Parts: sequence; structure tokens; C-alpha cells
Amino acid sequence: MSVLYKFFKMLVDFFPEDPFLALLTDFKALPALGYLNYFVPISFMVNATSIWVGAVVTYRVIKMVVDFVIKLFK
Repeated sequence: MSVLYKFFKMLVDFFPEDPFLALLTDFKALPALGYLNYFVPISFMVNATSIWVGAVVTYRVIKMVVDFVIKLFK
């Protein structure tokens, strides 16, 4: 195994498991979800919302770090 692979595996193992996986798995088991999903694309909305929230949180964290570094060296 390469050193780069080991580094990224260690980095991924550092983060916690997905807290919403059990919720989404239970959500899939609903019998009426197929009929509802025909009219309203629930799975797309859940995926798009999670991607959007992840992007906003990432932006906010990076902005906080950059602001901290700027104030630190000012």
C-alpha cells in the first residue's frame, strides 16, 4: 500500500460514521414512499439538501479559520 493511500484511509477513519444512515434506511422502508416519490422526488431533495448543507458548513468553517489566521497575524 502506498503512503498516500494509508494517509487518506487514516483521515477517513478519523471521521465519525454517517449519523443519518439509519434514519434514511428506515425512511426507505415506508410502503407509500414509492407513490409519493412519483410526484415529489424525495430522494433527490434529501440528497440535494445534504450536499448544500455540507457545502455551506464547509464554507463557514474555512471562513472562520481564515478570519482567525488573519486576526492572529494582524
